[in-house]
Parts: sequence; structure tokens; C-alpha cells
Amino acid sequence: MYILMIPWQIVYDNIYLPTTKIVYVAVGCCMDRYTEITSENNQQYPCFLNRFPQKQVIILIDPNIEDDLRIVHYWESQGSPLNQIYYDNNIPSELFRHYENHAVTVFAIKASLNYEIYPILTSSEKQKTFDDIAIIYNMISLCLSKVVPTKFILQDYTGRDTTNFYIDTMNIFGRNEVMKNVIFDVTQDDGGCFISIQESMIEVDSAGDFVHEKFMRLSMLKGSQHYRKQLTTRIDVLLYPITWCYIKMLEDISFSLIDKHKIKKISAIYGVEWLEDIVEPEYHIDVLKQLIDVILQDICEACDVSYDNQRQLKELITKESRPEFINGMVVLKSL
Repeated sequence: MYILMIPWQIVYDNIYLPTTKIVYVAVGCCMDRYTEITSENNQQYPCFLNRFPQKQVIILIDPNIEDDLRIVHYWESQGSPLNQIYYDNNIPSELFRHYENHAVTVFAIKASLNYEIYPILTSSEKQKTFDDIAIIYNMISLCLSKVVPTKFILQDYTGRDTTNFYIDTMNIFGRNEVMKNVIFDVTQDDGGCFISIQESMIEVDSAGDFVHEKFMRLSMLKGSQHYRKQLTTRIDVLLYPITWCYIKMLEDISFSLIDKHKIKKISAIYGVEWLEDIVEPEYHIDVLKQLIDVILQDICEACDVSYDNQRQLKELITKESRPEFINGMVVLKSL
């Protein structure tokens, strides 16, 4: 089912209602094999939505979405059954279904949704992906355009990594506005399927804004359950590809960057400008040097490493000597 054939204006109109405070988009959320709905497996109405008692718009997108929707059974069990809204024959109910009760408006859409552009895609596949991205951005734009923005949550249950797409979204709508009001992955991870849904997966601060721990500095994460994982991940990225590429480019300026998606992500975390369209190696070397400085400083501050030891670490990991690089790597890995 081509997603543009869906009557999206109906969805947009409901998102833009002043009463709508939360928009939840679940991609790949077919639950036809689930015989029992629990708080840990309910992808169509996950338990973390219970933290937001305001009116919600739920958008379920899956090319194999079941006819007997589990979200309908869920609300029946809560004593608030969903009422289906019917349309004329131009809108086939097997492709687009609309339900409502006092708490939620639900749209079940039988279609695929893609936001990843790959070189191997055909021109028609690329166009469909651009159309899919435009639909997501239309929804986000409506949410952010309100005087009090509506929160937007996109969760992809197929295991795809939404990180780069989220960074692109920050670049379009503004980092602060997106960080406060938009979240693409409640797991704070880099893709991958997960089984157990927890209410604590979404965190908000005292102002009601989303908290994105994977986009925060380590020095702000101490005490968090994600701290150790984020520390390990950032040490790994600092060593490879950041420092490794930096050393290789100093040796041979024609060396091609590797794992650019990791460089893009870590640049977004630390606010270092990374322009993908610039191909000059001198620019890449300068950005990599900035990243080494800011990431290493953050790691050392979080681990209470002195300034002198921090300077020595930088010398070790940036020297064009494999033994010294390995020594620096060992020290960092032991933090």
C-alpha cells in the first residue's frame, strides 16, 4: 500500500486539534501473534503513554497490521471501548481505520514507512522514502507550531536505528525545539529490537520536556542507569573511528573517512558542526581534532581524571605510533 493513498489530512486535522497533547507513531507494530496483552509487550499502546494523561493521537503503521487490532481489546479491558469512525467507499477500511474514545484517537494504517535513503534504492523507492519522510515532518511541524507544542513520539519496532534521522530532524526544526518535544527511540539506544516495554523509558524534566540521555554529556549522566553504557560507547567511538581516522589522515591526507554515521552522531551530541557535503580532507581533520578534544574532556571530567592525565592521554591516542595508541586505548578502557 503506497502511503500517499492514505487520507493523511484526517490525521493532520486531529493532530492539530488544541486538545491533542501527545502524538505516538508506532512503526512495525503488528501484534497478531500476541495471545496476551501485557504492559511489557503492548506496542500499540505502550505503558509509557500512561505518564501523559492528556488527549493522545495514536498512529499505527504496519503493512501487516492485524484486522483484529490489539489496541481495541486493550481499551475494552480498560472499560473505555473504542468507537470506529466510518468513511465512504473511497477510503477502504482495511487500509485505513479510525477509532476514538474519551482518551485517544487511533489510526491504524496498513502501509510501510521508510525514512532511510540508500544508494541501492531505485528512483521510485527513493521517491516513496521522500514521501514518507515528508509525512513524518508534516506531523512534527504541526506539533511544534502550536503555542504549547504537542509532544511527538516515534517508535520503530522493526529494529532500525533512527539516530541519523533524528539528527536530520534537529537540523531542520532546531535542536532545542526537537530535543524538548520530539523523541524517536524511547530505548535511548541505536536501533535493535527489544522485548520489554517499561514506563520509565521516557523521562521528562521539571518543565515537562523530554530527556535524551544519549544526546547528553557524560558529566550530566553520572548516576543514570545509562551512564556506564554511554561511557563505554563514547570511548569506543573516540578511539574508532574518530582518533583512528585522524591519525590515518595525518599520515595520508587521501585516506577516506569510515563510519561517517558515527561521526555524525557524536558531532550532534557535542555540538560540533559536521557538514556532510564538505569533502575537503583539511575540513575533516579539523572536525576530528575538535571532536577528540571535546569528547576526551567530557570523558575525563566524568571519570575525575586530572587535567595533566587528560593531556597525556590525548598525546598517547593521537600519536602516529600503534603501541602508544594501544596504551592510550587500554587506559581509556579501564576508566
